[in-house]
Amino acid sequence: MQITELRKQKGKKDMFSIFVDGQFVCSLDNYTIFKHKLSVGQEIDKQLLENMQCESMSDFAFSQSVDLLSKMMKTEKQMRDYLHKKGYLKKVVDDVVKKLKEYRYLNDEFYAGCFVKQKSNSFGKFKIRNELKLKGISEEVINNVLEEIEPDEQVILQVAKKYLKNKELDKNTVSKLGRHLASKGFSWDEINNCLNKIKLEETYEDWE
Repeated sequence: MQITELRKQKGKKDMFSIFVDGQFVCSLDNYTIFKHKLSVGQEIDKQLLENMQCESMSDFAFSQSVDLLSKMMKTEKQMRDYLHKKGYLKKVVDDVVKKLKEYRYLNDEFYAGCFVKQKSNSFGKFKIRNELKLKGISEEVINNVLEEIEPDEQVILQVAKKYLKNKELDKNTVSKLGRHLASKGFSWDEINNCLNKIKLEETYEDWE
């Protein structure tokens, strides 16, 4: 196998198309080409070329990942999904995720802790748990971060108050409120306690 052309790609900075025996075989970044001293006319092994391709893709994928993480935090699952959708090989995805975790750019426990702090003022534990599961956070990590949430009846009261704004406080409204609070992930004990407090008030205006 012989490299017959190194063609710079249009619109892609520092990326080259590699042609072997007259046929396009892969794309490599400028750094990989320089590192391995590739040149036209050079004989090259197929396995070596595949390894270089993975190396080049990993560098580019890592750069893309860091750029994404600079804008918003991601879980490991979210990052894997992102890279797979970009079309990267499994080996490349595994290498990039491993490197991101080593640099602590990816940290599911830290992500979960921040998520809980942000959402615990609006949602109950059930809702938070389900959302973290969907984001790929492990059961162990979820349990650890949820243990840090202290029961706060003021949270559910605030959510209820927001729902009841400009509504007549009657039996039907209170019933709908219970379902609303359940959808927010609060336990039935929390909901019942909240509803009992509300039922003691004659009007919403008195409960402020």
